[in-house]
Amino acid sequence: MVIKLASAQESWVLPVIGATRPWQIIFFVVGLPGVVFSLLLFTVREPLRRGMRQVRGAGGALTNVEIPLREVIAYIKANKVTFLCHNLGISLLAVSSYGSKAWIPTFFVRTHHWTAGDIGIRFGVIVAICGTLGIVTGGRLADYLASRGQREANLQVMSLAPILAAPISLAFPLIDSPTLALALLVPLIFIMAAPFGCAPAAITQIMPAPMRGQAAALYIFVNVLVGLGCGATAIAVVTDYVFQDDNMLRYSLAIVTAAAQVASAIVLWFGLKPFIRSLDRLQDWNAAQSVS
Repeated sequence: MVIKLASAQESWVLPVIGATRPWQIIFFVVGLPGVVFSLLLFTVREPLRRGMRQVRGAGGALTNVEIPLREVIAYIKANKVTFLCHNLGISLLAVSSYGSKAWIPTFFVRTHHWTAGDIGIRFGVIVAICGTLGIVTGGRLADYLASRGQREANLQVMSLAPILAAPISLAFPLIDSPTLALALLVPLIFIMAAPFGCAPAAITQIMPAPMRGQAAALYIFVNVLVGLGCGATAIAVVTDYVFQDDNMLRYSLAIVTAAAQVASAIVLWFGLKPFIRSLDRLQDWNAAQSVS
């Protein structure tokens, strides 16, 4: 919508800033609300910490103590296979997710000759609705499987989603009908969103409470570095250096996203048994802390 409105004229004049190009207007409109809304974080109350390591002070009061970083690293190393499969698997899925979302609008512009405003509005609505429903549904499904005794339920949902998404990722860029291609994005976005609620839940599930912050930070770092860093770039590289034709974007989009999803499913599947071992290791760690 912003692209459509900003492109209505060649130049804009803003107070204080002066003459501004349409592409600069887009950055202002999209970016500035984030600055405003970030101030709401000051209204968030610090949550009560549970399961923390505690020591008794001179007055007899219990005080939470921070776990040394070397102990956190040692615990992650003891669960290295689980972490590798989890972080790499979800990052490969993020390659397909970030990559496809970055290039789908351009795909519709180049292949089906839609305007950026038209595809942006339609695709944005699909992502907002189906992405939200997908995350919630993925979590609900994991909860249901867990209630049925599946301890690795979060990882099961994470490994199932890319298997279901890969055929759709291959199909929608190759279909000649833009309406059908857009319709296929509805189940695709829904399925691809499902694991991204389960992924951080799986991290907290295998980590002691005092170490969850560091483990979550590592997960986010790897996910952004691989997924956001490589997703859109990989599709561009295949288009420019393999096909060497901008009009072949549909094929690079299909190949990169589907290949990343298949690789993600394989890596996450190999992580199922190590994940259960990590759950058992956490029980042993908690038991040792209660004894000490």
